[in-house]
Amino acid sequence: MELPTLEEFDKIKEEVVGYEEFIEEIRSYLKVAHKPRKSGKKILPSQKFYLLLGNPGIGKSYIAEKIAKYLNKQFININCANAHLSELVGFPQEYIGADCGKIVLGMSEKKDRAPLILFDEIDKCSEKN
Repeated sequence: MELPTLEEFDKIKEEVVGYEEFIEEIRSYLKVAHKPRKSGKKILPSQKFYLLLGNPGIGKSYIAEKIAKYLNKQFININCANAHLSELVGFPQEYIGADCGKIVLGMSEKKDRAPLILFDEIDKCSEKN
């Protein structure tokens, strides 16, 4: 995985207003990933999950997309307010026209095994979807 330099990543502060603590957390991740090892191998810290809270329109999706760009990762945005389980995980193979869900299709199209996935509007999920 090709990671940006810390200087490249710092440009995100010019493009995003707020979320300083979250940006610093991601920067710390990059710092650990860039740390030289005696073996010469790059070791990535374990994956993490973040929850960004706030009113609509304050930039939660925007910052997620920018971070994906700077990490050179595929960005999959799933709107949970209107997404159905079958859309996300796919249809059983016995159905005509069965296919994988949005997450697997996105990952296979870009050949990225670790995309940045945003589950947007998760508070609007219903039992049906």
